[in-house]
Amino acid sequence: MGTNLVTNSDFSTGQTDWHLEGAGNLSVNNGALCVSGFDANSLVGWTSGAAPVMLMAGTSYRLSYQASGNGVSMHVKVGLSMAPYTGDFETSPNESLQSNLQSFTHTFTPAQNDVKTGFAFTFPSGNGTVCLDNVTLTAN
Repeated sequence: MGTNLVTNSDFSTGQTDWHLEGAGNLSVNNGALCVSGFDANSLVGWTSGAAPVMLMAGTSYRLSYQASGNGVSMHVKVGLSMAPYTGDFETSPNESLQSNLQSFTHTFTPAQNDVKTGFAFTFPSGNGTVCLDNVTLTAN
């Protein structure tokens, strides 16, 4: 497995490279990035600020993360972080979160090169607090 492409994947530098769009409050609690007060239009996103991450067409990647959020449905998308926001991977069906951190792993192969990759975590249903931790993206 290759090097983790996600900067600040363990939130050791707070919210650096992570942001919230829409309703909610974003904070780092006990080493996890948590969003509370979100709605179906809220998005927690990641884009590397220092050096853009490029995904190569035809290369297999492994996305792993831990998440919790009792009764929350979470949708995850990896793709181009600027227009036209083409997707390389999306969860289908959405992740069903529990109150304790669960580990999720997905493998995908982009159809095109993406010069500036980002993630979007959205929450189509549920409420409360969602926490993310240990986010990794590696080439297989």
